[in-house]
Amino acid sequence: MDDSATLGEARAYIAEHKDDGVTCPACDQFAKTYWRRISSTLARALITLHRHGGATQFIHTSVLPGDTHEMSQASWWGLVVDEGGTRADGGRRGHWKLTALGEAFVNRETTIPTFAVIYNGECTQLTGPPTGISSCLGKSFNYTELMEGK
Repeated sequence: MDDSATLGEARAYIAEHKDDGVTCPACDQFAKTYWRRISSTLARALITLHRHGGATQFIHTSVLPGDTHEMSQASWWGLVVDEGGTRADGGRRGHWKLTALGEAFVNRETTIPTFAVIYNGECTQLTGPPTGISSCLGKSFNYTELMEGK
């Protein structure tokens, strides 16, 4: 695409090529659509949040044992909600709570679409066959032991 393209033409070009990844002709930012699934680490973090009262109150991730730095990704499926607000440096405060859907997912009462389609940091679509938390955990984790805190 040359420098005489209009903004509309540049947007159309990006929309046409974002699934494979493309550099924006206007700003040189790389634009790509990513397909994400809930990892076993994130599924385990959801169980940890549940066990620490995160279905009834907002919990700061720093008090949760294990790897919880990806908690915001669970919001793509509507499984958690952020309390809101920002720190002095502009980042998120890190207080999360399970939604009703998140609670049902952790308790194996519902399934969610396998994939969240992400573009520019936002979820644009949920798609794929339904999956439950046990499938997300994989074979290396025991659901019952995790729920019991073992």
